[in-house]
Amino acid sequence: MGAALFAAIVMATQVATGASHHSHIRTQDERSQDLIAMAVDRSTAFRQLLDRLDRSSIVVYVEFGACPGRADACLHFVAAAPPYMYLRATIARFVAWDAVLAGLIAHELGHACELADAGVMTLEEFKGFYAGHGRLGSAGYETDAAIAAGVVVERETSSRKRRTARGS
Repeated sequence: MGAALFAAIVMATQVATGASHHSHIRTQDERSQDLIAMAVDRSTAFRQLLDRLDRSSIVVYVEFGACPGRADACLHFVAAAPPYMYLRATIARFVAWDAVLAGLIAHELGHACELADAGVMTLEEFKGFYAGHGRLGSAGYETDAAIAAGVVVERETSSRKRRTARGS
């Protein structure tokens, strides 16, 4: 019953947000769609993350909401419906520059890419991967690769905006 309900929600979300070039990233609101479009336009690193996920069996839903421990962003296991694993990347609701928000999305997509590269497909593997590869902090596990992905995307989207604003 739960898997059928989840499949119905997945299909409804795909219809509601339209099919995009990057089929493994889904959104449910216009704001996150706009941020992702901006990041795709301005950041090579962001496009590389999306391409990696599109070659994987991981689907990530990006949404705004609250994360445990007041984290700015977090990634949660949603379900496994082989051959796919579904994750939810939640970005905290706060006022920030678009580049910062794009960096937070990239950070969570970086985590999703780590999971894809490791072949993680179940909740147990998800937990085990971060227990073995991450550093436990106050808001959960963290990795250097995800931090780097967020920093690069924030820098690329921010610097592109500044160049455009100066007419370059």
